[in-house]
Amino acid sequence: MPSITKIISMASLLIFFPPCCVIVTELEKHIPDLHVLITTPFHPAYVTAERIKRAKNLQLLLTAGIGSDHIDLKAAAAAGLTVAEVTGSNVVSVAEDELMRILILVRNFLPGYHQVINGEWNVAAIAYRAYDLEGKTVGTVGAGRIGKLLLQRLKPFNCNLLYHDRLQMDPELEKQTGAKFEEDLDSLLSKCDVVVINTPLTEKTRYDFQ
Repeated sequence: MPSITKIISMASLLIFFPPCCVIVTELEKHIPDLHVLITTPFHPAYVTAERIKRAKNLQLLLTAGIGSDHIDLKAAAAAGLTVAEVTGSNVVSVAEDELMRILILVRNFLPGYHQVINGEWNVAAIAYRAYDLEGKTVGTVGAGRIGKLLLQRLKPFNCNLLYHDRLQMDPELEKQTGAKFEEDLDSLLSKCDVVVINTPLTEKTRYDFQ
C-alpha cells in the first residue's frame, strides 16, 4: 500500500470534500469515481461496506478530525484501503460546541426559544428548570486534546471540574485547568451534575456506560 503522501500526490485524483449541506445522494453519484474520500465524522454519510464495495477506484479514506467510527473499518481493511485521520484539526470547534451545549441545557434555553417563536411568554416556567453553571460539578470522560480544551474553557465559570482518563495529567496542567483526577469512572459519574464524553468509539469504549 503506497503512503498517504504518495496517494494524494498521484495524478487524476478526485477528492470529494462536501460541505454539510450537500445531500447524501450527491455523494452516491460520485462514489464510483472517487480515489480519495475526505469526510468529517458522519458527514455527509456513514462510509458503509456497501459504499466501499461500489467505490472501485478508492484508495484513501481521510477523516478531517478524530474518530473514524463512521467508517466500516473491517470492510476498508478487506478492500486494502488506507484509513487516516487529521487529528487536532477541529478540536477547538468541538470544545466550544460542547461548552455551548452545556449552557443551552443547563440554562433551559431550548424551551425558552420555543416559547418565543410560538408567541408565548412564561418566564417562570423556563426559570423553574434553569440553573447557573457556577458551582456545578462538570466531568469529562476522556481528557485528551478536546477534554483539556473544554476544561480550560469551563474554568472561568467557577465550576468544580473533574476528569477521568487512562492517564493523569501533568500536575502543572491540572493546576492550570483546576480539574481533579478521578481514577474510578463510577465515582466521577456519581459526583457530576454534567458529564461530557470525550472518548472515541472503539471496541474498548463501546460498552463503558452500559
